[in-house]
Amino acid sequence: MINHQRPPKYALSFFRWYCRPDRLEELEGDLTELYEIRVYRNETKKWKVDLRFWWDVIRCFKSYSRKSNYLMDTSYALYKSYFKLAWRQLLKNKGPISLNVLGMGLALGFCITVYMIHAYNVEFDTFYGDTSNIFRIHGMKQNEGKLERHEATPFALEEPLELDLANVEMVSSYFLQKAVVKKENQYFNEYLALASPNFLDLFDIPLKSGSKANLSDPGTIFLPEETAEKYYGEISPIGEDLTVYFSNNKKVNLTVGGVFKKIPLNTSFNFTAFINRDTYLSVSGIDLNDWSSKATAGQYIKLSSADNKEVVEAALSKYIPLQNEGHEEWKLDGFELIPFIDPLITSHMLDGDYINARVDPKATAIFMVMAALILFIGCFNMANTSMALIAKRVKEIGVRKTLGSFNHQIFTQFLFEMLITMSLAFVLALLLTNVIAREVWGLFGVTFLLQDISMVGVGIFVAGFLLIATVITGIFPALYAWKFEPVSILNHKQELKGVGFLHKFLTVAQYSFSITVLVGGYYFTQNVEFLENFDFGYDNQQLISLNVEDASEYKALKQKVDQLTITNYSFGTVDKIGYYPDRTQMEIDTLKTEVSQYQLGAGYLTSMQVSFAQGRDFIEGSSNDLENSVIVNQEFVEKYFPGKDALNQVLKINGQRRTITGISGTLVLDEVYHDNRKEPMVFLMTDEASYNSLVVKVALDDKKEVERQLGEVWAGLIDRPFNYRWQTDVSVGDTINDSATLKTLFQWLAILGCFMSVIGITSLASLNVAKRTKEISIRKVLGATISQLMLSINKPFIRVLGLSLICGLLMGYFVTEAILDSIYKYHLSINVFSGLPLGLFIIAVALIMTSIAILKPATSNPTVGLRTE
Repeated sequence: MINHQRPPKYALSFFRWYCRPDRLEELEGDLTELYEIRVYRNETKKWKVDLRFWWDVIRCFKSYSRKSNYLMDTSYALYKSYFKLAWRQLLKNKGPISLNVLGMGLALGFCITVYMIHAYNVEFDTFYGDTSNIFRIHGMKQNEGKLERHEATPFALEEPLELDLANVEMVSSYFLQKAVVKKENQYFNEYLALASPNFLDLFDIPLKSGSKANLSDPGTIFLPEETAEKYYGEISPIGEDLTVYFSNNKKVNLTVGGVFKKIPLNTSFNFTAFINRDTYLSVSGIDLNDWSSKATAGQYIKLSSADNKEVVEAALSKYIPLQNEGHEEWKLDGFELIPFIDPLITSHMLDGDYINARVDPKATAIFMVMAALILFIGCFNMANTSMALIAKRVKEIGVRKTLGSFNHQIFTQFLFEMLITMSLAFVLALLLTNVIAREVWGLFGVTFLLQDISMVGVGIFVAGFLLIATVITGIFPALYAWKFEPVSILNHKQELKGVGFLHKFLTVAQYSFSITVLVGGYYFTQNVEFLENFDFGYDNQQLISLNVEDASEYKALKQKVDQLTITNYSFGTVDKIGYYPDRTQMEIDTLKTEVSQYQLGAGYLTSMQVSFAQGRDFIEGSSNDLENSVIVNQEFVEKYFPGKDALNQVLKINGQRRTITGISGTLVLDEVYHDNRKEPMVFLMTDEASYNSLVVKVALDDKKEVERQLGEVWAGLIDRPFNYRWQTDVSVGDTINDSATLKTLFQWLAILGCFMSVIGITSLASLNVAKRTKEISIRKVLGATISQLMLSINKPFIRVLGLSLICGLLMGYFVTEAILDSIYKYHLSINVFSGLPLGLFIIAVALIMTSIAILKPATSNPTVGLRTE
């Protein structure tokens, strides 16, 4: 060879590897000859000639040269043909297909959002990396034979654990409280995390700026990225000054020492500001080593090995006497170590404020039911539309079978078309998921987006769900097309038999689900009104409580507030009905237990319009009531004095003898929820010097105006942020919000379900018209009017939709009743026929759409219809 140059040996090796033996000599000779010509002509440099040879080898990788059999080649061509045919059909029917893709995309977007709820729980607390050796410390307490778990342990436990136990590497405390942060003249309500100086060593929360070492400085505050942007925008907040007002009305000036990167919502530690725990303890005068202090926190312990859990747990028992000696009213029976990643939810915890919990499995189940309902509507709708489109492709199927297509190839073709349609719907769903997620999670006041969970899990879910949804949706039309006989088709003898029952079944199911979600939305709308007007046993309307620091603030504020025209009356108290009460020790004869305790001002119960089954309220200025009297609720009497007259009975509260002077009527607090139980409660009188709240009964419905006027009075007397809360937000706010959330979800799903069902019924009407085009034309020739044609063709739809109405009303009743029963102890009483007007409405819309589909052939020239077949 000229210049002794040869083709690249690796290129030749690759060519010889893939080339068929019967073509190898011929093709290799051609490639080599072309290479020699280029070298001989000195066209370019050697490396460029070699590169062109590589390109020739790659271009030669064709069906005529590579080692492949005929079956492989034809399979590739066949699937390519499937794709082309499917794509052409999509373009040919882009109107109905686009509507299907849109409806299914919305349904699948909601399904992915529901998957996010599942992923939220599964990936909970994985943000912190390896936490296998970290445990939560729980205080265990016996109460009337039941073992209660509290994630709240004394601060004094922290230091001895780290110093005394060899298997303990680190102990850290964390608790959360509401606080107000002041920046210049602006006030912000924040969830303030208070943690030990070593907390960021135990849990790796990455910083965007600043240093973790700053946490050891009690004068610093850390901000999450979102809070920093809210306060300072794009400006770095490091070194800026802020004032923090704690819930006990103490305040401290702090400097920003760091900014955290975004922290996921699904973590135990979710806060909007973060400070050294010692800052709070110092300002509040709490001794970290005082076992008698009532201050508690969630405590986390890191062991040298998880295998040492039982050893450390046993060693913790020696601290029980120290805890109980300092807390006669709060004695623990032991400490328990729970793995940090153990899937606890708030309902397992009596001190749930210390943790950010997983979504309750009941709520997840409700969302899954909703997703299943809307997914069934979408799948049935797509199946209906696909079968309607097959009616226009009967001759195509006959020709293809005549030319040699097998039944399984026809089956595969239609499944392939459905796969492409579903893939488009999934692409749209992924694009819409964050929009839907913002709306769904926003109903609960939080933001959780697709990028906040593992994309690996999302990919597996989408791939699996795509396959399942394709099979479910495409199996009916594919089987339907599979059974056609080519001779019958081409001889015009093929009737669209069998599709009648299948279409009717799918339509009944589709409209039944649509009516179910529509009726569910209606029931939840009514339930919100029911809860708003529910008799809780006390007045919760137009009551606002203002938090004060001492008696002097209370008196000054009450004097000014009573002068306002918006005020009916005002009264003072320490505790308020609806808020979480303290737990206190109680003794009746030999029985010792704990009950909920409220410390109330004289006349508080009367002012709150609480009725008395027996006895009376506390009397203003009565020293006997202050020291010796107690009022109990009905549950207390039923539990501890069954069948007896409890009035004037004597019991002990925290070791002090008290006489029952009053028994309140039934009070419904947070036991509106099904899981919560009514608890025995005792009410003690407190004097004016202890008041920390001024409760105001206002005469104005405009909350904003009330807040403005009271805020002006507050600002003129008190140099602190205006601290208030409406009673409705305490007593029924969460309950109504939860019910309103479900109402909103059902309403949106009902709109989506109706939209997809209208598409489905239109497709079914189109199929029916396609089958009866000649009949319509003949009947027109014989003198049938448009109204007669409409009635005749709509008859089967009326029967199908009537059955859907019955099924939908029954399903709507049972599904909604089951959901309401699983959530609420008290809820709206519903019946099967309450949603009848809504069911009739959706049926009327469906009949209007079928009539529109029928109208065109019914009004057209009959000769056109006679020529179509």
